[in-house]
Amino acid sequence: MITRTSTQLLADLHDPAKADAWGLFSHRYRPIVVAFARRNGLQEANAEDVAQETMAEFLRAYREGRYDRSRGSRLRDWLKGIAANRVRESLRKRARTKERQPPESESQTDFLARVPDEKALDGWNEEWQTHILSMCLRVAQSEFDSTTSEAFEMYAVRQIDAADVASHLNMSRNAVYIAKSRVLARLHELFADYDNPLEASP
Repeated sequence: MITRTSTQLLADLHDPAKADAWGLFSHRYRPIVVAFARRNGLQEANAEDVAQETMAEFLRAYREGRYDRSRGSRLRDWLKGIAANRVRESLRKRARTKERQPPESESQTDFLARVPDEKALDGWNEEWQTHILSMCLRVAQSEFDSTTSEAFEMYAVRQIDAADVASHLNMSRNAVYIAKSRVLARLHELFADYDNPLEASP
């Protein structure tokens, strides 16, 4: 269950004594960086390293005042920029240390030329939305009673007919529609917070 909004977490990140804020913030957003790094060719261990470096660099930049939502910066874009740089750096390091040997017909220079640049790195928005939506869904469902959550899961997610859902859960069709509406409304609130939190002053 959500205990702090992302905007509150950003405010708390200004205080090094609030280590729990950093732990929660990292828990929310670090998996996106790992998935993005894996999607762009890194092995699990290297992806975890990239994620750790990305989150640490973001924290330093944030505490130095370089992330400012009021100037149009978005959390999603800031993390992407840092993560993309770290992924490219890791790929080049692997090439230099020959952890990925090019075929005999391909020179090391050719291999380095194929290391993705920022435009070639892909999947950030997809990984971001998938993770944020999944996280929001878990939080939203935890905030409602089990019948409401199950009705939403069956009707909105699994797309089971409303009459069948109502029969299975011993509720009216209207109650199924209301359950969907209530959970969706909360999902929209959570997504807005997790996806684009406001910059918080120290």
